[in-house]
Amino acid sequence: MFKLIALDIDGTLINSGGKISAINKKIIKTAQAQGYLITLNTGRSFYSAYKYAQELEIDIPIITANGTLIRDPKTFEVKYQLNFPQNTALEIANFLSKKKGISCQAYHLEGILLSGVGLVGLAKLSNRKGLLSLKRLIAMYEESKRSKTIRVKDFVNAVSNHQIQKFFVAAKTETGKIIEKELEEFPCTVETHYEGENGYLEIIPQGASKGEGLKRLASMYNLTLDQTIAVGDSANDVSMFQVAGLSVAMANATQYAKSHAKHITFSNEDDGVAAVIKEFMLTPVKDFKFIKKAQ
Repeated sequence: MFKLIALDIDGTLINSGGKISAINKKIIKTAQAQGYLITLNTGRSFYSAYKYAQELEIDIPIITANGTLIRDPKTFEVKYQLNFPQNTALEIANFLSKKKGISCQAYHLEGILLSGVGLVGLAKLSNRKGLLSLKRLIAMYEESKRSKTIRVKDFVNAVSNHQIQKFFVAAKTETGKIIEKELEEFPCTVETHYEGENGYLEIIPQGASKGEGLKRLASMYNLTLDQTIAVGDSANDVSMFQVAGLSVAMANATQYAKSHAKHITFSNEDDGVAAVIKEFMLTPVKDFKFIKKAQ
């Protein structure tokens, strides 16, 4: 019997408007009231994910920054933290600081350091077609405030004053693939997502992943991994798919993510998260039709 479900945020829990649907929220809260454990497992920083943890009244630790930080959203107590060795963080920061036309971020315990092309550049590079609208720019600005993002001129110096859990790079797809190849020379793990002309790289310490984060959280509650469900849509969710008792990809997931999941639910626009909880945790309704992976 499943006891814990770990939810990715972008492309999974929230829709294209960045909102948790009323149905997803209702079903999640129903499951919580029945004693099920609901958590977030995201590449976002803690303060970025915190907004959604508050909205859902999550009262167990959430897994953030690709498994490098597990933190209680109620007490802010750090349950687990994995940082880069300082010399490695400085080497990566120095390497990235020499790249032109990219946006780079360094995640630390209390916020994010931003360098490169800045917020406007980040907004463009995080759109598959490189488009920029006032609405998107405002949303990015609000997100940067929530995430406690600080623009820095000297990226290497700023990194030297913090313990870094993750680097995030947004770039043109062609540039990103070059950086990805060059990072093979560094002691780190690189997870990538390319879509259209732009993409991003998530650079984390060796041994870190969403899957490792899920293992640690399950252990904190004396649960076996067979009692866990993982739901996601992208490449960085595959590590938790590989360890969870049940893995579910969204209908809007990448083909790579779908190929590693046992089931495929509805899209993030069609309350796919609620469907998973109803099917595998709550009593299924008689006319419910779950999208199952083709054999």
